[in-house]
Amino acid sequence: MLVPLILVELGPQSYHLLIEVRMYGVETSFVLDSGASRSLIDSTLLPASTVPIDLVEPLVAYGVDAGNVPVRLVHGVELSLGNGLWIRRMDFITADLSAMRELYAEASGREIFGVLGCDFLLSCCTSINLINRTINLRRLPKKGSL
Repeated sequence: MLVPLILVELGPQSYHLLIEVRMYGVETSFVLDSGASRSLIDSTLLPASTVPIDLVEPLVAYGVDAGNVPVRLVHGVELSLGNGLWIRRMDFITADLSAMRELYAEASGREIFGVLGCDFLLSCCTSINLINRTINLRRLPKKGSL
């Protein structure tokens, strides 16, 4: 299934790909980042009833500013792409992404609440077409099929 991507220029020769998502009833944009090993969600997007769990082995997220951010894990978050035509549950690392949100708001006027990383790309993506600005996502197998 093809889903459109958004190319934003954060500065001269500094481009990032965004993808529109729906999560917890909120429509927002996530950064598509093949350099991020795990997908992240801003902790402010989580409903109050969601209880992230501490990881057995502590994990620390490092950003470009070389600072570290404490993180926790959330299981089975429903991610909806392509106007609800592609839906999948996946695990996310949750953290305070306010610094990233401020950067994107200033540079692009877009609200960013997460990052889809390499874990998402490996399990869900078949290809990315930069010319057409689309990502091709695997469809879930139908029940009863191999």
